[in-house]
Amino acid sequence: MDLTGKIATQLSGQVLNAYKHKTELNHKRYLAELDHAARAAEREHEAAESALRREFESSEAAEDREHEIRRMWEHARVELWVAAQKEAHEARMAVWPFALPREDLAAMLRTLSREGSYPLLLFASFSDELRSASESDGGPQRYRFGPRSNWAASPWSDDAEPLDGLFSRPLYRGDLDVYLVREELRDLPVVLVNGHIQAGARLWLTLCAWGIFPEDACIRVQFPYLSMPVVSSTAQSSVQAQLELEDRVFSLFAPVAAQLFDWFHLARDGRIPRLHRMLPPGLQSQRAVIAAGSLSGFLVAEHDGVLSHLSAIIGTARVAVEGGLKQLASDMIADIRLELQAHPEAISDDTAIGLAALGGAARASGDLDLTAIIYQLLEEAAMQLLHDLPGGVL
Repeated sequence: MDLTGKIATQLSGQVLNAYKHKTELNHKRYLAELDHAARAAEREHEAAESALRREFESSEAAEDREHEIRRMWEHARVELWVAAQKEAHEARMAVWPFALPREDLAAMLRTLSREGSYPLLLFASFSDELRSASESDGGPQRYRFGPRSNWAASPWSDDAEPLDGLFSRPLYRGDLDVYLVREELRDLPVVLVNGHIQAGARLWLTLCAWGIFPEDACIRVQFPYLSMPVVSSTAQSSVQAQLELEDRVFSLFAPVAAQLFDWFHLARDGRIPRLHRMLPPGLQSQRAVIAAGSLSGFLVAEHDGVLSHLSAIIGTARVAVEGGLKQLASDMIADIRLELQAHPEAISDDTAIGLAALGGAARASGDLDLTAIIYQLLEEAAMQLLHDLPGGVL
């Protein structure tokens, strides 16, 4: 090889070596850059993870705080509700007129009223406007024992359950107390006897009733006042005057309460009214008034399906006969005849029993013509019953 070729060969080798060296440097630089980029990406990832973690922890703390706030608010709300209930209970107890707590009261009255099927007659001690509330609460409970004992000895005592001692104090708050009593006993048939003494001189007697007819409003009867007995110089005279006043209290409210109970038993069970039959002899005008007043109960009993139409008019005729309401009795008996002719299928054993009782009432009244008509109707009803037997008339 000549000199020129050697120089060219050497130069070519040097260039190649230089290229290899550059390539190696570029590769190392590239690897270094890759490593730097990888580390930078790792740092960014760690930073992002750290930021997410801080954000999560911050969000979790916020949720914890919100939960704690909700819990504290709920606790405060419950405490406020409990405080309000306690305050309301204390307010109710401040005016609570009964001698028993609500639960015991409800259980006792459900039992005595036979789950609302038997009326209650309640006696409250009479209030005196000259006495303060504390004096009334701690004073003698007057005008309870006498009227309640008279009722127990009366012919109509089994028409209701008399109850004395239910109230811990006189009902001196007037209409408010009556409202509270009615609200507490609104699901029961009740007659409440109550009274107020005015200026130590007048006794005002009040009777309130509810639950006697289905869905009826409160019936309130305000009697004329009774004069309080004049203070006597002798203790015996004062006692006698007080006893006579309590007897007059009974004579005022008892007929009204008894008629209300007559209505109740008629409308609920179909029982024929009987108060007019229990009056002593010589009270014919009062007997007629009471008999007429009880007749509306037959309309209720028929409307509610307790009595059939035929039984209702037979019962009405009987009460009219017993009460001396002759024209009404004649009209009802004419209606009975028409009903028997128009609806012989309505005749039953109860029809025959009712007609027999009606005939007995007419005979007891001395009206023989009316008695004959009724017994003729009874015979026709009996024949119809025999005809309806299997095989026809025997």
